[in-house]
Amino acid sequence: MRAVSDYTGDASSPLPPGELNFARGDVLFVDSTVHAGHTGVWHAWQLDAYGSCTGTHGILPSLARYAELLLHT
Repeated sequence: MRAVSDYTGDASSPLPPGELNFARGDVLFVDSTVHAGHTGVWHAWQLDAYGSCTGTHGILPSLARYAELLLHT
């Protein structure tokens, strides 16, 4: 998926491997939409311009959870 906005993850997240930071336009490969049994939390890898994995990965809120976060800020 391509990020439509910047996202700075919560450094205090209790779920490993930690939250993923990304910028608008970054391409992410989501490999789990229920990370470690938690709904609303996805696990993704960042991809480079050629579609290759950069090695950077982490968790991020699902699209529905992200919309909730935007409404409450």
